[in-house]
Amino acid sequence: MYRARDLELDEVIALKTLRAEISSDPAAIERFRREVKLARKVTHPNVARTFDLGSCGAFASSRWS
Repeated sequence: MYRARDLELDEVIALKTLRAEISSDPAAIERFRREVKLARKVTHPNVARTFDLGSCGAFASSRWS
């Protein structure tokens, strides 16, 4: 996980990526997508909410706490 800045929203975010060696594996991308979908359902003050899933490789972003 990386600390990054969302340039469009001007906010610090947490950025989670897939390792390069598995980012082209369709099964790994689908697992990552399911993880993001499940993480979006979790609401707790100690859990970072997931806001976006993108593909430049594969990544997910959430608010940095």
